[in-house]
Amino acid sequence: MVLRSFAFSVLATISKGVLAPTLWFKAILMAREYDYVNFHMPIAEAGLSSLAINRRKL
Repeated sequence: MVLRSFAFSVLATISKGVLAPTLWFKAILMAREYDYVNFHMPIAEAGLSSLAINRRKL
């Protein structure tokens, strides 16, 4: 099993969460290539991305 980690540019912070506008698009593209996607952070875009990613991959 291979684990890959990615970092994204943060536009702003909101309390303990962050706003990273490029995350949702890249997460959807990566979900096509990888078996699993794990959003291990408090981020608003994770909710939007999870709507477009197959539930078996989350």
